[in-house]
Amino acid sequence: MPKGRKYCSAECKNTSKRPQRKTGKYVKCNQCGIEVYKRKTNLKNNKNNFCSHQCANTYQSRNKLEFVCKTCEKKFYWSKSRIKDNNPTFCSIECRNKDTEWYKNAVIQGNLVQQNKKGLNKLELLGKTILEQLELDFEEQVLIADKFLVDVFMPKHNLIIQWDGDYWHGHHTKLKNGYPDARQKKRMLLDKSQNEYMKKCGYTILRFWEHEVVEEIKNNNENIKSTIRQFTK
Repeated sequence: MPKGRKYCSAECKNTSKRPQRKTGKYVKCNQCGIEVYKRKTNLKNNKNNFCSHQCANTYQSRNKLEFVCKTCEKKFYWSKSRIKDNNPTFCSIECRNKDTEWYKNAVIQGNLVQQNKKGLNKLELLGKTILEQLELDFEEQVLIADKFLVDVFMPKHNLIIQWDGDYWHGHHTKLKNGYPDARQKKRMLLDKSQNEYMKKCGYTILRFWEHEVVEEIKNNNENIKSTIRQFTK
């Protein structure tokens, strides 16, 4: 026990025969009704009094609504005011982050916001020039099926256009010894799965390589434009 201390704990101090100076008083717990001693400072600062943390938590939850966490399936409670601005699906941030569907949507929405801040890249700007020459209605950086962010979408024709960078999407001229590296392989697999999913949803997908776009602009070719015209008649 540290030098100068007469008691090893607050419990021993309170049970000693030495008269204690008590400036507080005994009050009833707002939840269970048991009498509990509260110091003067506590009485002054707290509107409600409780005998334990459990009673405090129970009292605070009396007007809250009950929900079940999607991830851990445990019950949790939210006040009505909190529900107005939030979706009571998860009991904690940890459980929220474990949900693959939420995480995927969060990443997509984050990419969408970031893309809007940055604006179109060089390849997308070249692609936009080609589309403007066709005088067709189109939208850029559109979230499809709440899953995929696409470069171009033409609602009238249910047509999706992707401008694929030669390196990032794995064109054969950009492969090392004929094989994709880890980043290229991951992107190629993702492109394939996205195409299959969007086709099942009824969309038509056209993909054009970076060098094709550059060639069309540079030499005023009509290869990309003629392909798009076939699907927008």
